[in-house]
Amino acid sequence: MLTKSFFNRSPFVGNQFVPLPLGAIRASGSMQEKLITLRAGLLSHVPSLVPEAGKDSAFFGGNLAGGLYAPRYLEALLLTSALLSDQELQQSALALVDLAVASQREDGAFGAKDESIEACAAMLRTVMTAYSLTGQKAYLTFVLRYFKYLSVFLKEHPLSDEDAVHTADVLAAGITLYNITGQRAILPVLDLLIQQGADFTSLFHAFPYKIPISRQIQSESESDEEDSFIAKTKQMSDGAVLCEGLSDGTQRDHYRKRETDQCSGTGPCQHEPSPRRSEWWNYRGSSSCRNRSGTRDDGHVLRGAVCLH
Repeated sequence: MLTKSFFNRSPFVGNQFVPLPLGAIRASGSMQEKLITLRAGLLSHVPSLVPEAGKDSAFFGGNLAGGLYAPRYLEALLLTSALLSDQELQQSALALVDLAVASQREDGAFGAKDESIEACAAMLRTVMTAYSLTGQKAYLTFVLRYFKYLSVFLKEHPLSDEDAVHTADVLAAGITLYNITGQRAILPVLDLLIQQGADFTSLFHAFPYKIPISRQIQSESESDEEDSFIAKTKQMSDGAVLCEGLSDGTQRDHYRKRETDQCSGTGPCQHEPSPRRSEWWNYRGSSSCRNRSGTRDDGHVLRGAVCLH
């Protein structure tokens, strides 16, 4: 496990905190029990269930292009072994990391020849995780060679729209590598990734809206509800009335009509609706209403949500 922390070098903004190296924290209690179960169960059977995640993966020199299966499986092995202080599992995981390093091609690329940037980025993150656990410089060399490959590849083949949203792990690996080694040749590659990648800075750090999006959605929802209520009121006939209120004073913000509670009689109901928008009911062509009884402050007798006048 690394015992030294690497803070941001210039030209990056200085930071006061850095991530703990892998192995600095040990699992205990229920978390330890769950990890032991995971280690004896799923982790030990992944290679047989998903062959492209094991040694047959192109990441480890095999013939199967497994995409994200191999790097994520390897990362799970490393994290679990560190949290459990499981030396046997750790050696198995590091053996796969060594295979990945050994299978790197002369130009610095690795994995299948048509491997996505997302899968390669996940493997970079895993190799840097292995470095924080062991401090082996061969892992840094692996990442450095890949950045040298990217410096040429990105100029000839700019990132596609799909790959552009998966540059975060590559950027993180490059920043960590630069902070450790001080190799300034890494910085132009990071600039290329930022130029061709998704604009995460504008999306998350300089949000273009003046109010939080959650409030905006809530405001639009309330406005739509108000417009819907007004539209429903306009559709009522001249003989209809909106009678307000429950006898217990409960207020609600929706419009309902129940056939069983319609008024009886021949004349239109002339009762003025209350300005409060509580529970509104539609009664057509009636001079009387019937429901549960109650009394209102102004002397009107209420039967449920209906005014008897």
